[in-house]
Amino acid sequence: MNVIIVGCGKLGRMVAKLAIQEKHDIVFIEIDEKKIKKYNKDFDAVFINGDARRKETLMDAGIENVDAIVLTANDSTNLYIARLARSLGVKNIISLVDSEDSYKIFTEDKLLKNDVTLIRSSLSRTAYYIFRNISYPGYIENFIVGEKAEILKVLLSKDSIYVGKPIKKLSLPHGVNIIAIEREREVLIPTPDTILLEGDKITFLARNDKIDALLAKLQEKKKERKGKILAKLKEIRKKNTN
Repeated sequence: MNVIIVGCGKLGRMVAKLAIQEKHDIVFIEIDEKKIKKYNKDFDAVFINGDARRKETLMDAGIENVDAIVLTANDSTNLYIARLARSLGVKNIISLVDSEDSYKIFTEDKLLKNDVTLIRSSLSRTAYYIFRNISYPGYIENFIVGEKAEILKVLLSKDSIYVGKPIKKLSLPHGVNIIAIEREREVLIPTPDTILLEGDKITFLARNDKIDALLAKLQEKKKERKGKILAKLKEIRKKNTN
């Protein structure tokens, strides 16, 4: 396959190394001439010093015969190049994307949405998952499932409102299912009658737009729940008195 990689930074070089091992032909487009001088001896690849946002540069890189183009620059640059590459007939476009706003722009672009594969920046994703751990200390790990769902594992704390309840009585958000439970050294495939215990490591399959609601629910503790019930009872008593 003929592959163009825009940017010979760390990510671009790692992709090129893997591709060259599989006998693919690589063309780097890099605007920084110093980087080309530094890395061109390390790769059996063609290096072009130029701006990939220019049609002439893409043509020099052989865009008309390329099987894929990989974009590793910033979001706005990647979007511009992706649209230009698509207009030149490239159907396999792989782009790094950092922000959620940019991700939305890519996916809603009528020219690109069916022909671009988006790879979320590992830095932004790592920051997001660190924040999740701050917000919910029992958060353990996650796996991406397509573009609209995740598999995530959480540790059930002793104060959780879910402790001691069977799955069929949990008020899980719509779009969330429990698919496995790790208990001590065993892995349980849960049924509606499975009762959750303190220390269970629960694996959920959840839609992306339901994860925050799930984590908020997991943070709700028995004492907080009891406090809400007492407050509601006091409110009812007050109304009855009046």
